[in-house]
Amino acid sequence: MKSCLLSLLILLAQHIGSAQTPAHHRFKLNLTGLADRQVQLAYEFRKSPRKSLEITAGAQYPAIDHSQVFYGQWVTYYAYRQAAIDQPVVEYEGTGRRLADLPPYIVKHRFFIKAGQRYSWRLPKRKSLELFVQPSLGLSKNTTYHIEDFTTAISQWKELWPTPDANPANYRESVVTYYRQSRLMNLESFVAPVIDLSAGLVFTPWRGLVIEGRVGAFGEWWLSAPTPKYKFLYLNSIEPSIMLLAGWAF
Repeated sequence: MKSCLLSLLILLAQHIGSAQTPAHHRFKLNLTGLADRQVQLAYEFRKSPRKSLEITAGAQYPAIDHSQVFYGQWVTYYAYRQAAIDQPVVEYEGTGRRLADLPPYIVKHRFFIKAGQRYSWRLPKRKSLELFVQPSLGLSKNTTYHIEDFTTAISQWKELWPTPDANPANYRESVVTYYRQSRLMNLESFVAPVIDLSAGLVFTPWRGLVIEGRVGAFGEWWLSAPTPKYKFLYLNSIEPSIMLLAGWAF
């Protein structure tokens, strides 16, 4: 009876083992992202030596100049002096200055999650090395400072300056234009679909340690442009990336 029960348990264990594919798990951290104030973690489930599924989540807090960002409206006045209408040389008049140029938006922080299918090929003579290609899809949540500038010429006047020869018929003319600049800045949050394509090389010097280098391109499809007059789906940007990841496999 005991021998029959033992044989039944062995057969059951063999059946369960043959019915399930051994799982290979990898947890990785993007080391290069830390220099860009980004934390990115990846989990890879290897369904087979050739195919695996990777899920990546991350957060980024870009370095920004906090002296240039605010909430609300900022108004400044300044004047330009032009030596002559037909001359391009222009200089400031007085102490007023135009606000520094800024892009239409500044990213405050970003959160993203993506998943992709990985296709791998082991090098025939180096079993510890493998090449891979991985397309991924996901979502990102961006919080940005939305910036709009409005500049208006308030007034303009001409000034006549006598020439060194003191001849009343000869004079120098300069034009002074007075401007009002208004900058509006507010905080906006929105979710955008993302697409990512990367390729690279994985090195496993011994069981448990994973070192991975990859190059890729990360694109965001924004549902609305940073400027209110545009409302459509468009590709905001494609960000190239070079990453070095390290992690543990079991």
